Amino acid sequence: MIKLSLHADRQLNERDLSLKDIESVINKPDQLVSAKTKGRKIAQKIIFRSKIKFLYRVVYVKEGHDFLVITAYRTTKIEKYWEGELNENKL
Repeated sequence: MIKLSLHADRQLNERDLSLKDIESVINKPDQLVSAKTKGRKIAQKIIFRSKIKFLYRVVYVKEGHDFLVITAYRTTKIEKYWEGELNENKL
């Protein structure tokens, strides 16, 4: 189950992100990286919206079988956050 922190709930509304988007990123990430804060992970997924390529990033903590989303956002600065080489099919 995916739970939202109060901060994440506000951010989803402010950033016009849907829970469906967040579920997609967590359930089928293109990349999973460690966050600077111990215990946190970042799920990343490249998604096209209105012909624009975005990197969706979801910061979460795993609590048993549940995911507590700390924050989520999308960016066009994919190369800034992607770890390793980008698959040409993603660009």
